Amino acid sequence: MDNRNQKFSVRWLIMSKSMRLGSRGSDLIKSYETLSLHAYLPTPNDVPTIGWGHTNGVKIGQEIDAIKAEQFFRSDVLVAEQIVNHLQVPLTQAMYDALVSLAFNCGTLGESITGALKGRDYYMACQHMFLWRKQVKQDLLGLARRRAREMFLFLEDGVNPK
Repeated sequence: MDNRNQKFSVRWLIMSKSMRLGSRGSDLIKSYETLSLHAYLPTPNDVPTIGWGHTNGVKIGQEIDAIKAEQFFRSDVLVAEQIVNHLQVPLTQAMYDALVSLAFNCGTLGESITGALKGRDYYMACQHMFLWRKQVKQDLLGLARRRAREMFLFLEDGVNPK
């Protein structure tokens, strides 16, 4: 999660014909990033988190309101969208939403997923999503479940993006 807040040029996003997160992706993210108006540690080895999974600059004891939580969410989604849009590969909306969810949670897509997508090997990219289920070399059931839902969504519209 530490890399989630990498900043890409907003100008690039505006200049390109970028996809945007759909409702399936937003719903998936919010189903795992439980809204919390008080900063907390989601797991013992995690970083302080607030709102809908926001981590940038968060300190334990920090409090926000629901409006700020939604602002953080939109900002964090924009960063995740930029990570996925930067690939410039054809994707279905379902693929895109699943990848934005992964990037939102992990801050990256990783080299194996990125390489598979650039090679248009969508099944391999989907399989590699499940590798992102660990924290400090330990499998976490919550992450495994989230990756499984992302993988299911990734394939939901088929694997022949136009």
